[in-house]
Amino acid sequence: MRGDVSYRVTPVGDTVVILAVRALGETAAAGDAVLPRSTLALAEASPHHALAGARAWLALSLRAHDADAYEACRRGVAELGADYGERRGFDDTTTLVDLATASAVSNPRGAAAELQKALRARIAMYVRRYGGAVE
Repeated sequence: MRGDVSYRVTPVGDTVVILAVRALGETAAAGDAVLPRSTLALAEASPHHALAGARAWLALSLRAHDADAYEACRRGVAELGADYGERRGFDDTTTLVDLATASAVSNPRGAAAELQKALRARIAMYVRRYGGAVE
């Protein structure tokens, strides 16, 4: 999902910022992905739009309440996708996502909190996976 996307090139010209805006109802938020040593053309074709979008959904979830916060995080998890980290080591975020999904109707506030933890962790794994290519 691309949604609203804009690009900002730093004055030095070697860093591009992908800025994504996501909205749910009347609430909107922005997230970014910083691409050091990049160009506008590379940024436009970059897979890192998903990171900017996921960060926007996470920011939106922190401004929303209960069911909307959960829904924003759910969309962030979906936008970041399953290819967010290295396939080695232990990743318990799937358990957090499953717990949040199971309790979303009965406890949307708790579900949102669990999903926020999972999304934060997946974003961190994504950034580690891509090393210095994205911040």
